[in-house]
Amino acid sequence: MLKPNSTSESVTLRAIIISAILLPPNFYWLIIGEMEMGGGSYMLPTFIVPLYNVIFCLFILTLLNSLIKKVFGRSGLHPTELLSVYVLLSSACSLCSINTMGFLFTTLGHSTWFATPENEWDSLFSSFIPTWLVVADKHSLSGYYQGNSTLYTIQHLDSWLVPTLIWTGFVSVLSTMTLCLNLILRQQWSEKEKLSYPIIHLPISMVGNLNGFFSSKPMWLGFSIASIISLINGISFLHPDFPSVPVSRRSLLHLFPDKPWSAIGQGGFNLSLYPFALGLSFLMPLDLTFSCWFFYLIGKLELVLGSMTGWSSLPGYPHHAERAFGATISFLLLIAWIGRNHLKNVLSKFWQASGKIPDINTYRWAIWGLIASGGSLLLFSIYLGLSFWLAVLFLTIYLLLSILVTRMRAELGFFTHPMWGIMAPEMTISLTGSRTLGPKNLTVLALYRWFNFGFSSHQMPHQLEALKIVDRIGMDRRQVACSLIFITALGGILLAWVHLHIFYRVGALNGGGWSRGGGNHTFNSLQNWIIYPQEQNPLSIIFMGLGLWVSMFLSIMRIRLMWWGFHPIGYIVANLEWAMRNFWSCMLISTSLKWLVLKYSGPTQYQTGLQFCLGLVLGDFITGSLWNVIGVVCNFRTYSFWPGAYLP
Repeated sequence: MLKPNSTSESVTLRAIIISAILLPPNFYWLIIGEMEMGGGSYMLPTFIVPLYNVIFCLFILTLLNSLIKKVFGRSGLHPTELLSVYVLLSSACSLCSINTMGFLFTTLGHSTWFATPENEWDSLFSSFIPTWLVVADKHSLSGYYQGNSTLYTIQHLDSWLVPTLIWTGFVSVLSTMTLCLNLILRQQWSEKEKLSYPIIHLPISMVGNLNGFFSSKPMWLGFSIASIISLINGISFLHPDFPSVPVSRRSLLHLFPDKPWSAIGQGGFNLSLYPFALGLSFLMPLDLTFSCWFFYLIGKLELVLGSMTGWSSLPGYPHHAERAFGATISFLLLIAWIGRNHLKNVLSKFWQASGKIPDINTYRWAIWGLIASGGSLLLFSIYLGLSFWLAVLFLTIYLLLSILVTRMRAELGFFTHPMWGIMAPEMTISLTGSRTLGPKNLTVLALYRWFNFGFSSHQMPHQLEALKIVDRIGMDRRQVACSLIFITALGGILLAWVHLHIFYRVGALNGGGWSRGGGNHTFNSLQNWIIYPQEQNPLSIIFMGLGLWVSMFLSIMRIRLMWWGFHPIGYIVANLEWAMRNFWSCMLISTSLKWLVLKYSGPTQYQTGLQFCLGLVLGDFITGSLWNVIGVVCNFRTYSFWPGAYLP
């Protein structure tokens, strides 16, 4: 494995240039796949981590690096450079998601293009949207939505230039805020609590242990099994008469046709055997994986109980989102209490004079950066029309959810974490009611939906994993932090270019649902908030309290009883539903196998199983990526290993 260097290494210019060169083709791949803009099949690379397009790039770079060394006798890229490319690509590609800036760009022209006398958007909220924040020229949007046009005209470039620069600046400030928060939390989570960071295991193994990893027979066995499955399913997709291996999600609702058991179908109930999910679940801590699927199945029994008792007639029953949010508050309070001495130490260093105290300058810059970036976002929100108290509440909820998803990745290593139920705008409205806010506040909340939509590709966890990798290999932390901010700003500009290039050529109206999905979600929700104003919902508050107390109980039991196997993160994940709906079966299988290996075998057998599971992940990612790339380059539909089609 890679060992830390005695002296800190810098992020090389070569690594930054390679990352920048790789961004446009990766953005093209992601946009074509996630928004179904032309060739390729529906795919969701940014919904799982590690991002499989980035692992594919790292795999190709590693192979080329080895080839250069053998053929030309040159050193090629150093392992620290390869990992630098990995962390920079991961951070930047997380922006190109239908849950982040991909979502944003589909909203910028939506209110202009789709406003009609029938929907009354002009009178409802258009006057509250600054014209410099969106594309207000309807004529320049004709090519964007209908296609067969080009971005490269003065009118089109002029229409998009100002909104693109403003939102790129916004996301750069947002990224700086989360990075500063990570710099403050890093030592407590990584060095004192020693969280495991399971997601970084694969890239570090690929780069830092070439002889051990790529010569491992169990790894190649797992790689071969996953690759063969993907190859068979790819051929079957192109030639339906060819048999397939059913690993994609399939609905189980046909097994429960009658009441009360049919209530299990609320929210969906799927079975899947994705090789990558089986492998990544094996990397996760045993008590956490167990808690996830256990509480998910308990939640399904709650639905059956609700059908039997009539509770299901209550509006919003069983209030998964509210319970998850309440549990989040309780869990974060516990984390703050555990890390209270560290936070006191950080604040004390902030006020001390500069000297030889470790990390004093890092903490000082992190706190000043957090104040400056958070203050900038607050002032910008107020300038847009958000009330001061509401801006503070909204940004606080956003930061709390950001910390949750980052902790979830660092401690649990959960490889997918869409949080659609507890998005900051929805939780803000649940706490306050939409009637008291007024259309101006609601419009700003709607415009902010793009960086609160799901959190499945949130940048903050990628940043913290980057800092963990940096500590593992002995790189300069501040240089990496600056590189992450730079690649975010550059990525925002390049993403706008690639997105608009594709959309003016193909047309948003000719793409898949997500080519217009961001705008639909944003402005349809805003329309409903304004036309059907809601009072504060006491029932939502009650279920938030229930989630808070359940999470607190689980936390106290974990502290008092060493054998207690139920974790509050598992309770939160189970109530988020979407991820567990698709992966509960994979996690159950991996939990059972890992428990058997740990109970009846030794460390050697566990390491063998670990290598096999890493091979499953790598094989599924590499072969699946090849199918993706073939479809995107050749402009026809190919097999998509994730999410894949629903199977009958």
